[in-house]
Amino acid sequence: MATVAVVGGGNQIAAALLPRLVDAGVDVRVLSRRPPPPWIPDAAAAGWSTTLDGDTAAVDALIWLAPLGLFPHLRVCLGRIGRIIAFSSTSASVKRQSSSAAERTLASTLEGGEATVRGGASIEGTPCAILRPTLIYGRGLDRNLTRIAHWAGRRRFFPLAHEGRGLRQPVHADDLAALAADLALRPTAVDGRWIVPGGERLSYREMVVRVYRSLGKVPRFVHVPITAVRTALAALQPFGMLPGLDAAMFDRMGDDLVFDGEPARDELGFAPRGFSPGFETWREP
Repeated sequence: MATVAVVGGGNQIAAALLPRLVDAGVDVRVLSRRPPPPWIPDAAAAGWSTTLDGDTAAVDALIWLAPLGLFPHLRVCLGRIGRIIAFSSTSASVKRQSSSAAERTLASTLEGGEATVRGGASIEGTPCAILRPTLIYGRGLDRNLTRIAHWAGRRRFFPLAHEGRGLRQPVHADDLAALAADLALRPTAVDGRWIVPGGERLSYREMVVRVYRSLGKVPRFVHVPITAVRTALAALQPFGMLPGLDAAMFDRMGDDLVFDGEPARDELGFAPRGFSPGFETWREP
C-alpha cells in the first residue's frame, strides 16, 4: 500500500484530494494546524496530526498544500520522501509588479518558497513537481470567486473597472486534486515546474456573469474609474469598511492573466474543465 503525506489539510484542494486518496486505497497521513473538518473521510482523519511530533517513517509521496515557506520547518516531521508535489500559485508572477506592496511581498514569498522546496528536494535527490494554479474555485473555500458569489447573493450590482476586459482561466479544485493524486501514485515521478490553468479563457466580466447565473441572477454592472476606487478605499478603510479590498484588485480587471496550459497537458496529462459553475459550487464541503 502506498503511503502519501499531505501537509495542509484544511484547504479546498485537500477537500477534493483526501477522499480521492482514501478511495484509491492509499495510507494517508495529514499534517494540519487545525483538527480534521467534518468532511474528511474516517481513514484520512485517523492519520491526521496537528503537532510536529508525528512519526518520521518514509512516505512514497508528499503533497504540499501549506505555505511553501514552512517547508524547512515541517520537513523534519517526515523521513525519506519518494517524491514531492507542491502547490504554489501564478500570483508569484502576476503580482510581482503589483501596485500593492502586500501583493509584491506575496509574490516574493511564493517565489522564495518554490526555490526552498526545489533546493531541498535537489539536495536529497527527490523528484519535485511544483504546480502553479490560476484562480482556484469549486469547494466554497476560496477568497476570490466564492467572494464574488457571496457578493452576488446579496447584491444585484457589481462594480467593474476597465470594463472587466481582462482574461482569466479559473481552475476547479477537483481537477487539481485529481492531478495531484495522479502525480503521487503514477509509476514514474516527474520533476519540474508547471502552470496549471483552467480549461477556458474568458473575460473577467463574463466570469462574473457566470457566477451570477449560477445563482439564478443577472448582474447589473456599475463601471467605476480606478481613480474613484482608490479614493473610496483610502477614505473608508481607516474606519474598518471594505476590508480585504485593494485598488490593485480593480487594476487587474483590465489585465489578461492567462497562461499556456499546453506543457501541463502534454507532459502531465492535465485536462481541466471549462468554467460552468452551479449553485453547489459555492457551498463549503
